[in-house]
Amino acid sequence: MEEDGKLAIGWKDIGGTRYLFCTLTEAEGEMLTGWQFINGKWYFFGMPDTVAMGGMLTNALTPDNYYVGKDGAWDGKAAQ
Repeated sequence: MEEDGKLAIGWKDIGGTRYLFCTLTEAEGEMLTGWQFINGKWYFFGMPDTVAMGGMLTNALTPDNYYVGKDGAWDGKAAQ
């Protein structure tokens, strides 16, 4: 929710973490979690019941052991 009471949609930076809120009419404003395929790349957003629910992971291993880079995109490889 935005400060003006409207639904948040699209990319939002909150406290130094990026979040993505759905822009599709049927789910508008819903915070995305888990793996999301965006513009030809895979990104991982924190799952419910985690400290950073909805926050895009960067320079980190995902819970299923894949590395995402500084832009948050998966490099196509599993961690070794």
